[in-house]
Amino acid sequence: MKLLPIFLFVALLVSCSKEPNHAAGLLDGEQRFLIVNTFDAINKMPTVPHERTRNRELAKMVDTLIESKEYELAEQFIEKIENWRKQQKQVQLATAYFKEGIVQKAEILIQQVEAIAYKITSLKSAEPQLSDAERVFLEQYDDFRVDRIKVALSAYYLEKDEKVKSEDWSKNVLPTEQADFIKLKAFALVGEDYEAAIIINDMLATGETFEGKCAAIDGYVALYSYYYDDEAKRTELAEKILLYTKTLPIMYRVEWLHKMAVSAYDFNDTINAERFFNEAAALISTVSLGHRMYFPLKSSNITTAFTIGKEEAAAVQAVDLRNKYNEIKTSIFNIYRADLLIACAEAFMAVGNEDASYTAYLDAIDQAGVNPNSRPRVEDLTIIVQSLIRNDVVLSEEITTKLVSLSDSVDTPW
Repeated sequence: MKLLPIFLFVALLVSCSKEPNHAAGLLDGEQRFLIVNTFDAINKMPTVPHERTRNRELAKMVDTLIESKEYELAEQFIEKIENWRKQQKQVQLATAYFKEGIVQKAEILIQQVEAIAYKITSLKSAEPQLSDAERVFLEQYDDFRVDRIKVALSAYYLEKDEKVKSEDWSKNVLPTEQADFIKLKAFALVGEDYEAAIIINDMLATGETFEGKCAAIDGYVALYSYYYDDEAKRTELAEKILLYTKTLPIMYRVEWLHKMAVSAYDFNDTINAERFFNEAAALISTVSLGHRMYFPLKSSNITTAFTIGKEEAAAVQAVDLRNKYNEIKTSIFNIYRADLLIACAEAFMAVGNEDASYTAYLDAIDQAGVNPNSRPRVEDLTIIVQSLIRNDVVLSEEITTKLVSLSDSVDTPW
């Protein structure tokens, strides 16, 4: 009889706990089991030479848990992360706790992270005199890494409406990292001060960093949706979006167009919904894209089509996308096949074709096991499970069994 990993026991204890919970998790027992099983597989990865991959994949599963309000399990998973992502995820979890009114747990996590952040700042100021152990510690938090922790702290205090602390933590942060925080400040003003939000986003749009420009368009698109009923504002925002997106990568432009199409449709503006959708579809079909970019973008386009009332066309395109995969399968390197199949599965799920979606997920699991090395198997396992959870797919016995088998297969060689 196979012994259950310790984290599976933890998951079961969390799910069965009779302690009061201010924010009950959204996952059922099977979904929770699947995440824990995946975590167990990721945790098998040796630190050398896969420390970065291991921590990155663990962080992805933590994101899924936080999104699903499985906070207690997320907190325990975070403890297994061994680099800067640990503090970043602790702050993200603290922010989620605070939003749910679980303030004491939020503050405990923030105190832990701030202690690390202050230590890093202190060591950086004394760098020439550091011991070898201090240098090794500091190397884990160089450059953008510590800045991402600081930006997370800024976001936490912005959520608490403690503006001074929020600004203090964002000081002297690299512009590329600060963009996300500035975007959050603009988002906070969406409903209360249109002009101030515009000023912030204009500053980002005309700045020098790519991250800032993308953050600005995110802000404009959010404002576009919020003020859709105001024709003057809507027109101004559409002009800004058109002006500043011309030189940005296609994957971003397509997703912004999809959001604008859905906003228009939500306000019964079928003409603009069709217009933005068609612009996105044209970009996908006319620009030369690699398979790894084409499939997720086309899947998103199919989802958008269904959302804005083009149900029949979306259903046909989902089938066409799967047929395209079947045609090119042999030309795709095996470590990328699961990604493309997940895009097909999500398209089928969006249009309500559950049988075809299940088949695509099962094929993705099979393709994940083709590569003899366990690192790509773990990476595929992570994205498959994330997709299943985020799309709230009802887990069949066959899907669960195959995923457990894939998880069990993880071992040397890596």
